[in-house]
Amino acid sequence: MIWGGRVVTQEPGSSPEGLDEREQWFHAATLGVRALTELLYSSPDVFTTIIPLRDGVSVAVKR
Repeated sequence: MIWGGRVVTQEPGSSPEGLDEREQWFHAATLGVRALTELLYSSPDVFTTIIPLRDGVSVAVKR
């Protein structure tokens, strides 16, 4: 899932310091989207794919 390009460009350990309130929210949300994506793809009990519609639609099906 791409989050306005943030999932692939923002480092997981990067600091939100110096960001305005809106950007801090996006920073936290981006980390959450990245964590969900990693969890879905690492689970052997779930088949996951991303459909390239707009920013991406993640589809996960329990095996």
